[in-house]
Amino acid sequence: MTTAGGSRTVSFFEIKEERLNFEVKNSAFWIDFEKYLSHHSNTVIIVDHSDCGFWPKYIDSNKEISDHAKSLKVAKRIIKENYPEIEKIILLYVTLNENTDEVIDISKVLWRQHELVLLTK
Repeated sequence: MTTAGGSRTVSFFEIKEERLNFEVKNSAFWIDFEKYLSHHSNTVIIVDHSDCGFWPKYIDSNKEISDHAKSLKVAKRIIKENYPEIEKIILLYVTLNENTDEVIDISKVLWRQHELVLLTK
């Protein structure tokens, strides 16, 4: 299951413009998510990527990664609160080449004692 905007579709992370667009996307996400769960799924993988058109344009890549990680954390919490039967939620951040959109790096996003930890593959 995929959704444009990744975790931001669930978390509404710092949405200041086009709120209605995200509310519609959020509703569609939950409808699709319910279908996903109806197939007895118990693992969720949420992937955000760099230079996403549903996110602001970033000059600082560290700020971009940090914001995505915060949004991923909120999305995980929201899903876990609403669907306690989900056993595993994996958070990933993909860095894309700006010119070719090829994957440069995939990092697993972890939070340990409120500190962001990126595990690069």
